[in-house]
Amino acid sequence: MASRIGVGKAAANSVSSQYGAKSTIPVDEANLSTTASVVTTALTMDDARTVKVAALQQAIASGTYNVSSSDVADKVISALLR
Repeated sequence: MASRIGVGKAAANSVSSQYGAKSTIPVDEANLSTTASVVTTALTMDDARTVKVAALQQAIASGTYNVSSSDVADKVISALLR
């Protein structure tokens, strides 16, 4: 647990009393993983794939989307060989 919210490290670990003695106080901590950071970034970004998917949906709906049969065959064969 590495992140501290609201106070600096020195202030969080010890507090000086009015008599000069230091006492240690417990500190609440939070540790955010890199995965959480990536997910947060992904959720806040505009997704360029959304535009591409919409264009593909429109092409399929209008009947103008064509797929090369040899490309499909190549992908099927390579998937079966794995």
